[in-house]
Amino acid sequence: MACGGVTVFPDDIIVADDDGAVVIPASMAEAVAAEAYEKDRFEEWVYDQVKSGALLDGLYPPNDKTKERYARMKR
Repeated sequence: MACGGVTVFPDDIIVADDDGAVVIPASMAEAVAAEAYEKDRFEEWVYDQVKSGALLDGLYPPNDKTKERYARMKR
């Protein structure tokens, strides 16, 4: 079956909002969920940094220094 020119198989996951939709193959669902969780966690950390007075420059997109600070926080 196809939707909008994209092949969709049984058990695939479709995520949609007002901006559009994506199809996640069932075989990739766990990896995509883990990556999405980590991205959300990082963005929350960036938000907290900015709320605390940090400048956005270098935080987002993250430079090497920011990546290291975030990695230390996660440990």
